[in-house]
Amino acid sequence: MDLWSTRTASLELLDSELAEQKVSIEQAFELINKAIDFFNQNAADDQYCRICGLTLAKAKSYALGAYGMILDNLGQEAGALNRPFLEYYELLIYFSQDPQRVAEAAEDRLPKAGQRAKLIGSDLKGFREYLNQNASHSSYSYYSLSHQLDTASLSVKKTQEFAAEVLFRNLGDLFAQLVLLDFQAAISISIKDRQVGLRLAHEAELLRDNGGNSFRLKDRIDPGYNDKFPNK
Repeated sequence: MDLWSTRTASLELLDSELAEQKVSIEQAFELINKAIDFFNQNAADDQYCRICGLTLAKAKSYALGAYGMILDNLGQEAGALNRPFLEYYELLIYFSQDPQRVAEAAEDRLPKAGQRAKLIGSDLKGFREYLNQNASHSSYSYYSLSHQLDTASLSVKKTQEFAAEVLFRNLGDLFAQLVLLDFQAAISISIKDRQVGLRLAHEAELLRDNGGNSFRLKDRIDPGYNDKFPNK
């Protein structure tokens, strides 16, 4: 039994037809690394940098875990990692709006996620609720389990087979989330060094435009969008 056949097929596509998209995702992770490097350089005597560095690294870990699951065509299950990813993303917003709040994290007395979301004016409530209902907890909803059934025979699938269009769509979703994190990392850095933050934000803008085009993110609002690769 080959547990990794779907991932192998995904990686082969990333090295061929989706090479441009692969580079965009890797660049998004690299911008996160740059931000972590900045926080590391200043963490020894700065609690804000230490906590923000840890927060960003944790968000990156969840994103990387989701990337691996997407390569296995487990995009729905990868959604379970989206919930904590969003929490750490919003924690960076929470800290940047009031740097003194990092003391709450250092003393493990942060307000609950819902309270923090209200304090920062988050607009992700609907997305969080969707993840809670269909991805982050046990559920028998259509969105949670439909991909586990063979629609013709209604038998339960033992594995998720490689699907190029699904891979393309899910990687585009991941890229969009990574770019959001890149921009927030730039904002968080600007609290301590405006110039470094602006440089990182500029890099994130270029990545958003170039990578967004390669993933056809703007086209998704078009009813005619069908998830086909850009070069097909």
